[in-house]
Amino acid sequence: MAETETPEPETEATDTASAEGENTEAENTDAENIEAKDSEASAEADATTDASDVELQFDPKLLSLMVGELGSPQIIEEKCHLIALSLAQVFMVLFKDKNSLPIEATAGNITQGTRSEILKGIEGDFCYSESTIETWSDDIALYCNNDLIISIVECMLGGDDPDNIEPVSRALSTLEIDLSAVFFETLNEALKATITRNPILEQSVNKPTQHLPDPGSETYKEYHAASFSLDLKFGQLETSATVIVPQSKIIKTDIEAITNRRRKAEKKTDWAEKLSKQVYSSDIMLQANIGLERLKLDEVSRLQVGDVLRFGEEGEPTVVLQANGRELYNCALGKSGNKYMVRVESPFGDEDWKDGI
Repeated sequence: MAETETPEPETEATDTASAEGENTEAENTDAENIEAKDSEASAEADATTDASDVELQFDPKLLSLMVGELGSPQIIEEKCHLIALSLAQVFMVLFKDKNSLPIEATAGNITQGTRSEILKGIEGDFCYSESTIETWSDDIALYCNNDLIISIVECMLGGDDPDNIEPVSRALSTLEIDLSAVFFETLNEALKATITRNPILEQSVNKPTQHLPDPGSETYKEYHAASFSLDLKFGQLETSATVIVPQSKIIKTDIEAITNRRRKAEKKTDWAEKLSKQVYSSDIMLQANIGLERLKLDEVSRLQVGDVLRFGEEGEPTVVLQANGRELYNCALGKSGNKYMVRVESPFGDEDWKDGI
């Protein structure tokens, strides 16, 4: 009897089902991994967006404080005041030396804000210039009222005394604008001498104008600024001149050194005044010299007690008043009772002896 082979369909079916199940699980796992990666990518994108939002919302004022472009209002005010105090003293001396004209200057108002905000506050007839000081700032602005420029130019060209000038404010002529550079150069040079003691540093002043810079131009620079003014008195005119600089430059300026220089200058001035008072209050021996007739050496050698010598001039003799060997005045000889005396007639020579003190 032949043997019959029995097929095993159940085992094959089971293996097929098992393989299909494993494939399904693998597909599910891959799907889950893809979904997880998509979630992570989405989370990273959201985080990037949030960080971008945070950066966009960063306070610009706080950022300016952090990078040194904006200072504490109290510190900026204090530093500007100290600079203005020293600048006033230096400017008065320089202006007198360069122009032979007296001017009085004291520290004035201080303003803080953006450059545009400060420029918007300029009113009336004004003259404006921009300047630089090597190693300190290339963004300095200077301006003053036209009445000051008009008065200075009138004194420079006409040789008139500032006290005789009647203040007037109007638009400047081309000549007055050109000559106003003398004022701004003196002011900028005084500022350089105030903030640094290095005489080698260069400074420059642009051509003055009666127009303010356009904030919409490509070359316009916007920055946190501070302005300090000098209150000026020129003859009958009372006006001001103003300096505008970035706050970042004010922050870096060594105010302590400026203060020390100003104190030394004040001490030197006080010492000079005290010395002058001591000199003027000291006793001076005066001598009255009268020229006699000229004699030869032989005649002088034969002079004896009782000889009479004549004055060298006909009529009333001229007496020269001297102190410490220096001739001071021409005098006339006189007598009151039993005392001889002299009357001051005129200064001796062409120069006034007081100019040398």
